[in-house]
Amino acid sequence: MNEEMINKRLQKEFPRMLKEIEQKMEAHDDLIREFQFLIRNEGPFSPIVDKLPYPVAFFKRNDVLCMANQVLQKKSGIHSDDIAAEKINLLNRITNDNYSIFKAVEDVFLGEISMHRQLTYALEIFCKDDSHIVSDTYHSALLFPVRDKEGNIPFGVILLMK
Repeated sequence: MNEEMINKRLQKEFPRMLKEIEQKMEAHDDLIREFQFLIRNEGPFSPIVDKLPYPVAFFKRNDVLCMANQVLQKKSGIHSDDIAAEKINLLNRITNDNYSIFKAVEDVFLGEISMHRQLTYALEIFCKDDSHIVSDTYHSALLFPVRDKEGNIPFGVILLMK
């Protein structure tokens, strides 16, 4: 392929790809907005969140897990008693492969939203110890803040995706 053909192809394809990225970003923003609205109105223990088909976790400023939906509890082997006793600290379980989440957990409380891809064994972040074997099913994580009605950020959210 010569340079002129490459340039023509890029001129044609580049705007289409940018449009697709913009649409994905809008959908991403809509998802976060709707999720935050739901939590402001129903709280983190919403039945809708609990029944989502993807693992969802809420964590506090001290990096302690304070809520995990049914899918996360089942797939990571954590129990509601461990969550209630604040025994799950997210930052204690981050591996080198998932290190990008380390800073993102802190940045959520500064109002930052982040998407992380190519994670390995992301469910391990939520396991209490090494005794539970998890699958390597989820390779992306969306982290975002949840603001209360006063604008404070009491929780961060991690939503794992395939």
